[in-house]
Amino acid sequence: MIGRVLALDLGEKRIGLALSDELGITAQALPTYLRTELAKDLEHLVGIVREKGVVTVLIGLPLQLDGNEGLAVARVRTFEEALRPALPEGVVIAELDERMTTARAGKELRPLGRHSTLRRTGELDRAAAQILLTAWLGRPKIGPD
Repeated sequence: MIGRVLALDLGEKRIGLALSDELGITAQALPTYLRTELAKDLEHLVGIVREKGVVTVLIGLPLQLDGNEGLAVARVRTFEEALRPALPEGVVIAELDERMTTARAGKELRPLGRHSTLRRTGELDRAAAQILLTAWLGRPKIGPD
């Protein structure tokens, strides 16, 4: 499938964002979005989808370490239910297990010496979204996508 993918690392305060190129090869982090209220959050995301020609919105599912769904997944699914009807026609939502993406992002960014500011600046959320999108783009594809 050709078209951009927008990855979301949904948090209660911030949304980490990453965008693929049109061929689905690379993942580029976008500025982290500081959440305000649901309507404005949706408007911001739909604006990116329209402006960048996104065909798939990838949402990270924060499963528990044992693979079960907990309260965090319920919050993500509630957001997803609100986002779905706001998206332009033809844009699909996909989900991917995001366990350990934030931990991996922190581990990768820590050597840069900005550990104390990672969460505050949204850099961690951005990196987690980029890791999530990179995993999605690199997954084996079977059949039509």
